[in-house]
Amino acid sequence: MAIEISKTSDLIDRNKAIFEAKLSKTVPATDKSFVQVLSVALGVIETEIDRKVISDSKQNLALTADRDGLIVIGANQGIIPNVAVATVLTGTITASVGSTIPATISFVGNPNGARYFLSSSFSYSGGLITPTMTAENTGAVGNLEIGDELTISSIIAGVGSTLTVTSIDTTGADEETTESLRRRILNNQRTLKGGGNSADYRSWAEGVSGVSIAFPYSKLPWDDGDYPGVPPERTIYIQSTTDIDSDGIPPTSLLEDVREAITTDPDTGIARQPLGLTDDTLYIEPIFVTTLYIQIVGLDVPSAQEADTKIKIGAGVESYIYSAQQFIIGLDFADDQNNTITTVSLSDLIQGIISDVGGNAEEINFGTVSGTYTTTTYTLDEGEKVESGGIVYA
Repeated sequence: MAIEISKTSDLIDRNKAIFEAKLSKTVPATDKSFVQVLSVALGVIETEIDRKVISDSKQNLALTADRDGLIVIGANQGIIPNVAVATVLTGTITASVGSTIPATISFVGNPNGARYFLSSSFSYSGGLITPTMTAENTGAVGNLEIGDELTISSIIAGVGSTLTVTSIDTTGADEETTESLRRRILNNQRTLKGGGNSADYRSWAEGVSGVSIAFPYSKLPWDDGDYPGVPPERTIYIQSTTDIDSDGIPPTSLLEDVREAITTDPDTGIARQPLGLTDDTLYIEPIFVTTLYIQIVGLDVPSAQEADTKIKIGAGVESYIYSAQQFIIGLDFADDQNNTITTVSLSDLIQGIISDVGGNAEEINFGTVSGTYTTTTYTLDEGEKVESGGIVYA
């Protein structure tokens, strides 16, 4: 039930009525009337008090709290926002015997323009110098891929000018969003953790900066020849935050960070996996993306609003499809289940947009192959994410 704030005018009228009842006389409706002025003053004060009380009440619940409130709630549960992380990478650069790159030298990424600083000085070895460096700024802005090149900031005798990335030691990630923090806190409240169950694995994985959602299953990866397997095989599918990859597909370095976090508590150094379980039966996998293609037959809207309507339909469909997530029975909250896309749900969404301009459409169809729109119901499988491949109008 929603909490409503009384209108100031209603409070003023109520206050005035109370005074009139106590005085047994009608108060003149004039701005100079003492009772009128007092009623207005009290009404304004009461409105502000109501707003404060309601605002503070919302901070007690993870569903309604703002970021500051969520941080307090999370701290009581041992959940803190994932902080922004700077990219750490290693690369090679050609060099002559005896040459050294001092710690004061920096590099600039050719693809992103970000600056990187060395962790120390590095010297020649085997025809190359292999420095490790950290992005100047935290966040996904510093992320590069293996094979990308960086340019040295100053010319050094005997050292080349271009460094090639050979490994990503730490994946850069932005600070955790408020809604991501809210979801983690709600998951913690709604699940029973302990003993290395699925809730534990999700919590351990999502405590890594750059992880959006983790999907733990007690079986082998979907593409393993012996699928589905039996315990103690465990597969954790990882979806990254969109600042790292727009489709949520995590890089190898992030998967390695997740494995490390699951294996060992980053704060205490204590092993986390239940006794007897080893990394040999733990699989950390990226999600995979399936594209859905939509067809709208016989769209009929006013010509002056057609272009704008199509833009709204495209945005609505893309948001709806991207919001679909895998659903794990026994772990995910039943009321949040959203793992099936149907022609009915797509039709309701699209018709709602079209109806706003007095339009209609004959059919809404979709499919997993461009040009073939025969699917009526699509349920996400383990490790799967879906995206929109665009809309065709016929």
